[in-house]
Amino acid sequence: MVHGAPDYGIYAPKTTITALEDLAEAVVRLGGVVTFDRAGDVIYLDDYEAPIEKFEDNSSILGSSVLDTTVAMSGAQSVLFTTGANDGDYASIRHILAPLGLGRQGIKVSASLYEMVDYDSNYEIKVTHYSGTHLSTFGVRIYPFSKKLEYINAAGNWTPFETALNFGTFLTSSWHHIKLVVDLDTSKYVKLLIDGLSWDMSTYSFRKTGNPATPYLQVNFEIYNYTDDVLTCWQDDFVYTINEP
Repeated sequence: MVHGAPDYGIYAPKTTITALEDLAEAVVRLGGVVTFDRAGDVIYLDDYEAPIEKFEDNSSILGSSVLDTTVAMSGAQSVLFTTGANDGDYASIRHILAPLGLGRQGIKVSASLYEMVDYDSNYEIKVTHYSGTHLSTFGVRIYPFSKKLEYINAAGNWTPFETALNFGTFLTSSWHHIKLVVDLDTSKYVKLLIDGLSWDMSTYSFRKTGNPATPYLQVNFEIYNYTDDVLTCWQDDFVYTINEP
């Protein structure tokens, strides 16, 4: 709806949208999923409520990733990751998104990692972005058992940047909120948020190489098993943002 001028005017500039100071209370009251760090413009959301999966299962032979109603951050269901009972088994999904521009972009998700704290394993977020001229690869890994964080560096290797991770309780019903922000213009990370903790990653670069492939964006979520036990993890409310500050 037009604000500040008649909707039939053709000579005066008009404002067609109106911003609110803070949507926090409205989001919580309406049961929205974007309650954690509301910066950026949401361009994709999967709350895993649809009966049809909007992601591709990319697990190992013994692993699986399926919609599940056991627990959920919001709504009635989430994604359940289950590994096989072997070292090297993993459960993984991937979202393929339409081509995006550059600038600062964010990946936000909630995960229940309570079982992984007792076993050597990791929870991974990895993004590959094809711009039409270049391939950018970035991501983070969380190791609840060994209490470390890793990122993909400029050479494409996983590199530790936190070795004393301690972020709250690990219970069946507890959810940890994760947000990673990167700058595709500079090929650098911006920040990582986990619950109430934050890491300034502005000095870290991610991998960028020349690649003329058709533009698209792929986001992978994965849990990887380093033990001989079956591991599970739930994930809910995946949000992708652009125009991050």
